Amino acid sequence: MFLQYIFGESWGEYKTNKFYSLSLKNYYLNRSIILVSDCFNNANILEFDAKTGDPVADGPLKTFLKSPNNNQTSKELFQEFVRNLLSGGYCYLYPYHQNAAYVNFIEKGSQLLVLNNDHIDHQGQQPKFLQEEYSFMYEPIGPAKINFSQIIPFFDISQDPKNKFRGISRMQALEDELSQIYIANKAISNQIKMSGNIIVSPEATKESELSQGLDKPIIVGAQKTQKDQIEENINSSGLLRGKSFTISSTALKAINLAESLKDYDFNAKFKQEAGRVIMNLYGIPRKLQNIITTAEMKSDKEGEDVDMYEKIVIPMADNFSESINSVYSELTGTKIKLDYSHLSVFKSKLEDTDKKDSEKKNNIINNVVTLKNENLITVEEAIKILQDEKIIG
Repeated sequence: MFLQYIFGESWGEYKTNKFYSLSLKNYYLNRSIILVSDCFNNANILEFDAKTGDPVADGPLKTFLKSPNNNQTSKELFQEFVRNLLSGGYCYLYPYHQNAAYVNFIEKGSQLLVLNNDHIDHQGQQPKFLQEEYSFMYEPIGPAKINFSQIIPFFDISQDPKNKFRGISRMQALEDELSQIYIANKAISNQIKMSGNIIVSPEATKESELSQGLDKPIIVGAQKTQKDQIEENINSSGLLRGKSFTISSTALKAINLAESLKDYDFNAKFKQEAGRVIMNLYGIPRKLQNIITTAEMKSDKEGEDVDMYEKIVIPMADNFSESINSVYSELTGTKIKLDYSHLSVFKSKLEDTDKKDSEKKNNIINNVVTLKNENLITVEEAIKILQDEKIIG
């Protein structure tokens, strides 16, 4: 399998814990995840009173998420959250406090960490019915195990039917496409390696030509050939600064090994089509798939595409908010929500909706007035129509 060439191990060994690394190595995977992550990071963190629903300014949950651990801001944690979720198919957030009694409390020393999927080891762990009975190894903390009940789990598409405590990576459906991109990269690499490599061979002559080239004697019967005489003259001239010079006795033909490859566009033939399949699977809108660089992603106004948010980002953000609330809300008395209504794409959509609603109401009113003026309906019937359409109270 192609992953053997990338990582030196088989595809099967990467079905559980190496998708994060692969997402960084493959251009289209990386670009898809960055697009989603950039959109996810456009959220405003709003906080509300858990009982009344009233807005809370700079409440405990929002303050905590702005600086969730000693090494990350909220945006950095969100980036890691999205990459782990979309690459491995699941993501574990790990509430941590040096005092185990205060793990789920928000106070000085409280931290919220993203566990990297590449370092989570489920091997040897038999799936359990209850989460309190299931644990896994996490390489950065050494031989100690983490119990599943200690973490906040998130799943992308679905949970693994063989082990409900981990998710299914979308990459498992992309083996062919990822392999095509690898092959295309190898072809381009080989083209580069062969560039400048030349094979030189005697040029073929017609059978009727009996010429010996420069191997003919200078004069009939002489031992020295024309080739010998030319080499002697050049080597004795001092022009070569001590180096020797040899010439061919016959005409030579040179062949550039990369010549036959110069017109092949492997990127267009293989990589772009495979890349499109990858980006489609991650829900990247077609008009965003032609963006080339990260800088263009951030500057392009189409990055705030409504379909991207409604189908991918907002469901993910709602899942994040609900899970955080389930752990911390009872302790803080507040709830958070990741909100995107401030983005221009939603403002434009709201304006379009309002405009369409206004036009619809005006059409109804005009039709009712026309019907009344032509005595086709009574005043009471006109009022009833306007009330049913919620135009009047």
